[in-house]
Amino acid sequence: MPNFTPELINFELNQNTGEISITNRTQLLRQDGVTPLTGLPNIQAGARGTAYTDEVGIDLNGNILKDDPLGADLEGIVVAENGDYWMVDEYRPAII
Repeated sequence: MPNFTPELINFELNQNTGEISITNRTQLLRQDGVTPLTGLPNIQAGARGTAYTDEVGIDLNGNILKDDPLGADLEGIVVAENGDYWMVDEYRPAII
């Protein structure tokens, strides 16, 4: 999905009914505080034997999309004691 932007979603589970309620949504932004992150691949193998390769991004018509150097395929998250979120990218040692 070329327009996908990752976000943090907080929710609560009502244990009596099984209903989930979203309590907060936080869009993830670049360092400028304005531009949303994308979920597009961020690097391809190549120069100097890069060790990791992302998928090739395509749209719903199969057209190849440009990589986004700051694209985020976030696979893990930890909440620090001070409430900060630490997230890791799937393809390389990267902490956001």
